[in-house]
Amino acid sequence: MQFKIGNSSKQAAQLCSVEENSKEWQTPIVGPNPTILKLEGRIQVVGGKMMATSGKEADFATSKSKCKSVGGQIVTPKSEAENNAVLTFVKKYNRNTYLGMPGVFTYQNGNPAVYTRWRKGEPSGKGKQNCTEMYIDGQWNYKACNQKRLTVCEL
Repeated sequence: MQFKIGNSSKQAAQLCSVEENSKEWQTPIVGPNPTILKLEGRIQVVGGKMMATSGKEADFATSKSKCKSVGGQIVTPKSEAENNAVLTFVKKYNRNTYLGMPGVFTYQNGNPAVYTRWRKGEPSGKGKQNCTEMYIDGQWNYKACNQKRLTVCEL
């Protein structure tokens, strides 16, 4: 399977290939039309942000590493439209996903969060919770980072 990476306004055709039976992400290659990937539900574009998934699950550290290896980061919704785009992946694969919010009220870059969608009673901060996940209803939960969740990257 493949994801599109790069400047969507220029319709760049640089893609990142992921072998279906491999856990390794491959180097960028040139490949098929990004429209096909949209039809397959593997990429979403909202505003200037492109989001992609391979449909595979990993713990937070592995997801973060995989996203970084393709020039991105773990997806971080900063609006209702972006949250809904991530939700399409979560529903398609029927899997929760980690979000790039290592702190309860901060983004990966340390800036304060301008958008959140916490489930009632969250963030609870119980135990060793330091990751945010999105449930299949689009609401967020604060949890430990060691469980496998759908990997969704923003590029």
